[in-house]
Amino acid sequence: MTNTTILNGVALGTTAELYNASPTKTVLQAGTTAVILNAQITNGNNTNNSTGIPGQSDMVDIRYAICPFILTADALLPSKIKNTAGRLEIHVDRSSGGVVIDNTGLIANNGGNLYTWFNSPALSAGAAITLTSVELP
Repeated sequence: MTNTTILNGVALGTTAELYNASPTKTVLQAGTTAVILNAQITNGNNTNNSTGIPGQSDMVDIRYAICPFILTADALLPSKIKNTAGRLEIHVDRSSGGVVIDNTGLIANNGGNLYTWFNSPALSAGAAITLTSVELP
């Protein structure tokens, strides 16, 4: 079993929505048959987790795909592999310093390259995302 930190305390936007933020490529270890993604969203230092943008959600949308193709992890990546992507939606804990943790369950390894990215509303100062993968033999 291999644990990999993909994102570690990456700040979420405080003034505007982040869209297709931080596309990341992780090369899975040889022999990996499945992966579990674990996500932690920390609200930050106040209970008003949005900037007052009308209609804005408090949901962080995490997307992931395992692909046999080697792609450049850039802003165009999500549109290239969106048809194969899975989704993990996490609603932010509105309490000060609130933390929410969730995971994807088992994802079959069908290619060796794990791509992850997320969309986030504008949240309070200190709001952050941590994303880790657990590779199973």
